[in-house]
This record gives sequence, C-alpha cells and structure tokens, in this order.
Amino acid sequence: MRAFYTAPDGWTASLCKHLCKDQTHLIIRDAEGHTMHTWWYETWNSAVYALSLMIPGCVNDLTHQPLT
Repeated sequence: MRAFYTAPDGWTASLCKHLCKDQTHLIIRDAEGHTMHTWWYETWNSAVYALSLMIPGCVNDLTHQPLT
C-alpha cells in the first residue's frame, strides 16, 4: 500500500507498507526535494500519526483529502 501527501508549503511525504511486513516506511522531503526524514514505523497508523505531527495540513495527492 502506498500514499503520497503534499503540504501547502511544498513539502511532500510518501508512505509505503510492504506486503510481507507490518512496518511502514515514511519519507518526508522539503520543497527542494531533499530528504528530511526517513524511518520505518511499526504500523501504518503510527506512520500516519508521525506524518500528521511533522507536516500539519498535508493533503493526499490522489484523493485531495486532508490528513486526519
């Protein structure tokens, strides 16, 4: 499972949950594309929670829904 998010200031994030693992990989990049954070979280929900703390106001690129 994958999801991509963009913040109003141009920061982006990607979440990737692998099929054979419970862990989710979160990568956050600044507006220039530099990787600012990369970490494996134990669950999808913990990665989403971390993302919501690091980039408030980001929006899903596919659904255009704000991260809750």
